Amino acid sequence: MIKIAIVEDEKKMREMTYQCIESSADPSVEIEIMQYTKAEGFLDYLEKGCGCDILLTDIELPGISGVELGRVVREKYPEMYLIFLTSHSDFAAESYRLDAYQYIMKEDMDYRLPVVMRGLIHRTIRESKEYRWIGTNLDRRKIYYKDIICIRKAKASKYVEYVMVDDVCRERITISRLLKELDSDIFILADRSYIVNMNHIIRVRGNTIYLEGNERVTISRAQIMKVKEQISQYWRNQE
Repeated sequence: MIKIAIVEDEKKMREMTYQCIESSADPSVEIEIMQYTKAEGFLDYLEKGCGCDILLTDIELPGISGVELGRVVREKYPEMYLIFLTSHSDFAAESYRLDAYQYIMKEDMDYRLPVVMRGLIHRTIRESKEYRWIGTNLDRRKIYYKDIICIRKAKASKYVEYVMVDDVCRERITISRLLKELDSDIFILADRSYIVNMNHIIRVRGNTIYLEGNERVTISRAQIMKVKEQISQYWRNQE
C-alpha cells in the first residue's frame, strides 16, 4: 500500500487535492490518503512510528508552516517524497533548497498534480520492488535500493559497506560484481571503490560528489567527465 498525506488548512483545497490524487491513481494500486489541517497533526502521526510515502503540503499553514514541516521531513524522513502546494510563486526558491520533489501552484493543480502523482506513484511502486538480500541464512537482511546512499569498499578487506539513511552494513563481494548484480540505473560507479545512488546526490562540485548524510565521494580523474555526464543525463530524465 502507498500512503499519501495531505496537509492543508483550507477545506475546499484539501478536498480538491484529495480528488486529484484519487482520480490519478491506477485502480489496481492500493493507496491510503490521509488528511490533516495542521502540520502538528501529521508530525504526531509520524512520531508514533507510522510511515508515509508521499507528502503534499500547503506552504502557508497555521502554527508550523509547510516550509518548517518540509525541513523536519527532510531531516528525519529523507526517503519521503515532498510536494509543496501554494498560491504564491515567492516560495519556489525555498522549496528547491529543501529538495522538494515538486512545487505546484494551486492555480495549476488541476492539470499538473494528476500527472505528477501518476509518475510518483509508479516510481514508488518500482522502488518498493528494488531490494537486495544480504547476510547468511541465519541472519539475513533486506536492503531497499532507495535507502542506499552509497556503497564503498571496506579498507583492507574483501567486504563492501552499504551506507544507508540510518545505518551501515557489510557484505562480502567485489564492487564490480555488485554493480552488475544491482542492475539499476540509479547507481553509478564514481570511483573504483565507490558506487553512488544518484537519487541521494545533493550537488556535484569540481571532482566531488556531495551526498545526503554528509557523505562525500571524490571522482577519479579518469572517470570525471563520464561520471558527470551520466549524472546530468539521469537528472534530465527525472525532470
